[in-house]
Amino acid sequence: ALEGNENKDGRADAVTRLLLLHHGWDKESLLEKYYEGPENAVQMMIDAGIDKTVAEKEGENSSAPGSPTKRRSSAKSKSSLPTTFECGICMEPAKPTWRGEDAGCGHRFCRDCYRDYISSRILSGTMNEWATCPQSDCEQLVSHEQIESLLSADSHALQLYARFLVNSYVDSHKSVKWCPAPDCEFAVRVREGIGLRGVARKVTCLCGAVFCVACGEEWHEPSTCVALAHWLRKSERDGPTLQWIATNTKECPRCHVPIEKDGGCNHVMCKSPSCKYDFCWVCLGPWESHGSSWYSCNRFDATEAQAARDAQKASRLHLSRYLHYYSRFVNHRKSVEFERQLYDVVRRRAEEVIAAQPRLTWVDLHFLKRAVDVLLECRQTLKHTYVFAYYLKKCNQGDIFEGNQSDLETATETLSEYLERDITTDNFSDVKQKAARDAQKASRLHLSRYLHYYSRFVNHRKSVEFERQLYDVVRRRAEEVIAAQPRLTWVDLHFLKRAVDVLLECRQTLKHTYVFAYYLKKCNQGDIFEGNQSDLETATETLSEYLERDITTDNFSDVKQKVHDKLTYCSSRRQVLVDHVSEGSRKNWWDFDYGVGSAL
Repeated sequence: ALEGNENKDGRADAVTRLLLLHHGWDKESLLEKYYEGPENAVQMMIDAGIDKTVAEKEGENSSAPGSPTKRRSSAKSKSSLPTTFECGICMEPAKPTWRGEDAGCGHRFCRDCYRDYISSRILSGTMNEWATCPQSDCEQLVSHEQIESLLSADSHALQLYARFLVNSYVDSHKSVKWCPAPDCEFAVRVREGIGLRGVARKVTCLCGAVFCVACGEEWHEPSTCVALAHWLRKSERDGPTLQWIATNTKECPRCHVPIEKDGGCNHVMCKSPSCKYDFCWVCLGPWESHGSSWYSCNRFDATEAQAARDAQKASRLHLSRYLHYYSRFVNHRKSVEFERQLYDVVRRRAEEVIAAQPRLTWVDLHFLKRAVDVLLECRQTLKHTYVFAYYLKKCNQGDIFEGNQSDLETATETLSEYLERDITTDNFSDVKQKAARDAQKASRLHLSRYLHYYSRFVNHRKSVEFERQLYDVVRRRAEEVIAAQPRLTWVDLHFLKRAVDVLLECRQTLKHTYVFAYYLKKCNQGDIFEGNQSDLETATETLSEYLERDITTDNFSDVKQKVHDKLTYCSSRRQVLVDHVSEGSRKNWWDFDYGVGSAL
């Protein structure tokens, strides 16, 4: 049922479709298992949802690839079918002008009844990838060709059926993803293993939509798919509510339930049945100590009231932090929606400038479209930097990230301001120069990233060149120590040469870790890699420092122990890093972007 003329049989192509669906559309895997033998083939078809009788008949032909299909004993040839019949659906006897239909099982139906049966199954959503004979208890599958022939007069049902087939392929094939853009019917195919392990990967659909193939959301660099999923759930559930709570309520000092003040009196009683606490709205202290001051607080600095305010401040710190990131996320999201209209705005302004200055062409004003492209790209990135920053634990690299974020924010706002100004014949040259400069500044953040890795690559390269001289340095120091302590030999000081060997080996590895890290796309294993890289970097610098110190007869024993311990540690940390990278290569952890920075 899988090859050659077998597809001429109505049942064969339906069986093939079901088997492909069951095997995730992996043809090689299907063929391998199908030709393992009749028993395996039959069980495989039953597992795929094919009727046992049909599976047994199909299994007879699975012993050798390309073997011809035997005529099914249950299927009657078209010529042997009776010319008169009673429709199994409407139960009317056939008329001479009627055309009968069957699925190869001998159960005949009016063509119109058969079409209505298939069409109703499709339109009601009760049939997805296959249909069976309308006859009760008959499991004969209806061929794809027969369904198309029947539905030729019902284009809507035929389109839905075609969609069902495509859906079954896309949903079963992990390397094919639907574009999430509204009204887009395209799907994208991604290279096996890339973007399919929860690691964000940017793809652009033919419709122009840019999205992450790993999670199906809009492209969200630099945030991870997991962080974005948490953020979207939290924002949808809590965002607007928490903003209102922060603006309009205070927490009860005792039970911390949010309370909205509904009158002018500062005497507030918590409505929680288990609390009923009376307190002052202004200072949050207990109301009983306010005496007769019912409408103003005169105990603002009281110790108890201050403690209540401190507790409220601490409890709202997390809320304030979330709202800080949420408000900026929403602001950039709204800016993206608004600034998409700038394409039409700059086009109209360009037309006006060209009309006033005929010497100018569309080529001269193409920079405006490029500026809008860069602006929207930066807005999208900035929006998701706040997701990244919200879940990021405080660290030194986080401070660098916030600095880069601030620089990009400033450059983006300036570029947006230029594009929203009026462009006239008088200020055209000035606006062009400023817009180009700020678009370049925004793009230069990629350059900053490159320089971060390049400077460290060069630093280790220079260190290797310098530290090669350490062989001579430690040899002279060893000679001095041996001269001062004749009981020592070269064997006793061989650890120094071994230490230089390890030092240079670690430097060389560290140098190339920055090449690896520059092209590496962000992923969870990348964080582990950076941790291993940092450990090796620290250990290597310490070993270098030990070797560059003076070795004397007084400190020889101490230096020997420290150098020996550190070279052993360096060697082990280097091996951990190398093994981790090798394991990632075997298990397809790593995903690289070799186009990064290509426009620099």
